[in-house]
Amino acid sequence: MFSEKLNKLMSSLDINIKYLAGQMECDRSYIQRLCSGTRVPKQNGTGAYNLADGLYKAASGKEKIGDLCGIIGCDAFSSGGRIRSAVVEYLYDGETVENVRSRRSYISDTSAAAYSTFGTRLDSIMTLTGLSNIRLGKQVNTDPSYISRFRSGVRSPKNNPQMMNDIAEALLDRLIEHKKLPALEKLMDLSPNALDNREAAFEMFYDWLYESNNNDSAVLIEGLLDHISGFRAGAGESPLSFEQAVDSAVLSDNSSEYYGSDGLRRAVIRFLGNVVTLRPEKIYLYSDQKMDWITADSEFRIKWASLMMMCVNNGTQIHIIHNINRSMSEMADAIKSWLPLYPSGMIHAYYCKPQINVRFSTTLFLCPEHFCISGSNVTGTENDIGMYRYDTGREQLCAHQAAYSSLLERSSPLVRFISTADADISVKADPSSVTVISGTLTFATMPDSLIRRKAPDLTAARPGISAVNELYECVYLPADEELFGGRVTMDIPGRAAVYTTEEYAEHIGNILKLLESRQGYRLCVLPQPPFDDMKMIIAKNIVAVSRLKPPFMTFVFQHPDMCRAFKSYADSVKKQYGKHIANVRQTLEKYL
Repeated sequence: MFSEKLNKLMSSLDINIKYLAGQMECDRSYIQRLCSGTRVPKQNGTGAYNLADGLYKAASGKEKIGDLCGIIGCDAFSSGGRIRSAVVEYLYDGETVENVRSRRSYISDTSAAAYSTFGTRLDSIMTLTGLSNIRLGKQVNTDPSYISRFRSGVRSPKNNPQMMNDIAEALLDRLIEHKKLPALEKLMDLSPNALDNREAAFEMFYDWLYESNNNDSAVLIEGLLDHISGFRAGAGESPLSFEQAVDSAVLSDNSSEYYGSDGLRRAVIRFLGNVVTLRPEKIYLYSDQKMDWITADSEFRIKWASLMMMCVNNGTQIHIIHNINRSMSEMADAIKSWLPLYPSGMIHAYYCKPQINVRFSTTLFLCPEHFCISGSNVTGTENDIGMYRYDTGREQLCAHQAAYSSLLERSSPLVRFISTADADISVKADPSSVTVISGTLTFATMPDSLIRRKAPDLTAARPGISAVNELYECVYLPADEELFGGRVTMDIPGRAAVYTTEEYAEHIGNILKLLESRQGYRLCVLPQPPFDDMKMIIAKNIVAVSRLKPPFMTFVFQHPDMCRAFKSYADSVKKQYGKHIANVRQTLEKYL
């Protein structure tokens, strides 16, 4: 069975729940459920891959890849991707749907469809106990508008495991306090008194509340979009001055060798300090060793961030190959951590397609024609006895430049930044299907007459939707107080404008015409905007995420895994809120 095999792997690899949760960057309670067998992710889903990826990382960190391969029956010299696939095959060998259902017997297959999603279940509990958005928001330390989005189903808290736990705790305490456990037992289709034990009740309630909300891709996408939506003007300012970030003794150091994580930190301060002073055109960065040499020292991390900001503010281009190794969580984290630097236009981010070497880690920080930090160490020894060279010789620098160029040839762009609020990706998009998700009606469906009045210079800039076979728009339609209060944003690239009621009706009228005349055009009405002033254009092979408020910006993704994750997120939105065209027309006509 799944849980037995998982426990065997963890025992053989000498890893516990806390360690595996750290590798997977998830809540420990999730791993506990996997180990107990009360939760089994879908075999072909992202959850299964993330578990296999976490086990692979754990085995690598413990230097037990050979042991892992011996258990799962895989050649130890196989690629990382093949080993992960073999882990999934091993865990699910003999696992059947009936096995999973029997372990979840406390949740009936005939549970009411009305409570089939996280949003409807959350709403039912809050209604049952008379709990308001404001009160729950205060209890779990989040904005009431987020609670409202959770209740409507357009968002989920799954990118924040601590919030998930806090919400379940707050709701269960409220149910107990108001003596509503019998009503909850009926809602969950449980036998009377099944929730008498508080600890067991929490486990069952937690599983019931979040069970249907298992789109792990959506979790990563929502976390990334939250960072882009929350980006503020001034985020590119350096936290420290140059004098605070760089000690003069470090800057003038002439050492050619540095040892351990402390040595690497000293070398990097010297490297970046001299880059800020020299203002070179470009620098090149790559490292596939664990990032604890940065994250373990908060003082150094602030210095590092300050110096990186100074580099881009000086006009130095930073070419960085991220250590992603096909992990979606690593990819999203890399983008989020570098987000404040992207608006400078100086960041060129890549991902390397070949698998990393699990035996050795490599670091290469190059400032062409000036200096380079390089290190190749046995994985796991970097912090203590790792050796890093600081080279300044011409021949050495040429060799490092050739090595980096070779690595760059095997890499592809991770993300592209555009300093505007719109990007027409239609010329590059797969024409079979494009989905747009936005908190307002989109520029693509705005009538020409309205564009000529509001932005005559952009009349010819409309995205080429006619070349798309299927265009699916998922948009929020405002309440009367928003529309009549002049608070509904127009999707005009790079401009802050709002609709009048007449202009909104004009746009709605054009959408109704498209529904009649444009075969393949569909509209999905969202109960709330999933993100404030954001728009996503999602195709099979390319994705654009735009901010519709200052600072205006667009991020373009073409990494296949990232595109698949966005598509999965879009598909879940369409599945939940897609309605018959007659119902859509009826909703739209209210705005005419």
